[in-house]
Amino acid sequence: MKSCHSFFVGCLFWLLCNPSFGQSDPAYEPAVTAIKSVLPAVVNINTERLVRRQIRGPEDDYYEQFFDGPSRRPIEIQQRVKSLGSGFLVDANGLIVTNEHVVQRAQDLKIKVTLNDGRSFNARYVAGDSASDLALIRIEDGGALPYIDLSKLSPNLLGETVLVLGNPLGYGSSVSRGILSATDRTVTVQGTEYHNMLQTDAAINPGNSGGPLIDLSGSLIGVSSVKMAFTSQGIPTQGLGFAIPAETVRAKVEQLKLSGSSINSHPRSSPSRTGRPPNLH
Repeated sequence: MKSCHSFFVGCLFWLLCNPSFGQSDPAYEPAVTAIKSVLPAVVNINTERLVRRQIRGPEDDYYEQFFDGPSRRPIEIQQRVKSLGSGFLVDANGLIVTNEHVVQRAQDLKIKVTLNDGRSFNARYVAGDSASDLALIRIEDGGALPYIDLSKLSPNLLGETVLVLGNPLGYGSSVSRGILSATDRTVTVQGTEYHNMLQTDAAINPGNSGGPLIDLSGSLIGVSSVKMAFTSQGIPTQGLGFAIPAETVRAKVEQLKLSGSSINSHPRSSPSRTGRPPNLH
């Protein structure tokens, strides 16, 4: 009996003195395992579009004022403008979901996709919907690719952990963490009104647009869309990021796959254009 007592006392003493006692292996943390399973399906999107604009000389105002017309025909110049965003694969054959505002103006020029494993592909624009700010693009010849299963969505419970994956400021394979702060939000950002949005305090920055928000099981919560950096009075804000709900994403993906071209519908989660385009991220 005494030997058993001594054995248990010794074991307890060892556990208490062992610095690893009570500490879990970070490799098995829920957030780590969720990111490990989903990150291979997240892509970086770089677009290049052609912008045309007219330039005027100082003498044009003079001629219009006194001679009812410009001194010459307007000069038009063209510029190639590059931008970046995020997206994620939704099937093994290269179909990618992103924001329409990330790719819409580049659909006739150039869309480049970089996978998490470093491989790059030219993508083609499949279909898009400006009302819901969702679009599909596709890459070819990538082989069997990892993807996010849209049949398994997060329940989107208030307070649940939110992991934002994407390409903020060009830093690929980045992760930020927060909680689901609210659902069914209507928010106006720089003259554009958004309905039925999810709100999170997880960091959403330029380049995150189109990337996934996931929960600790790796299920899709939504798609990063917009960040409110300032109030309408110009007051800086913190922790106000907004996303398109996963249910809306799933329904719109099925619709876009059938349409194969741009459509103009008004789903539950949609921006209403009330002024100049927003500073989307």
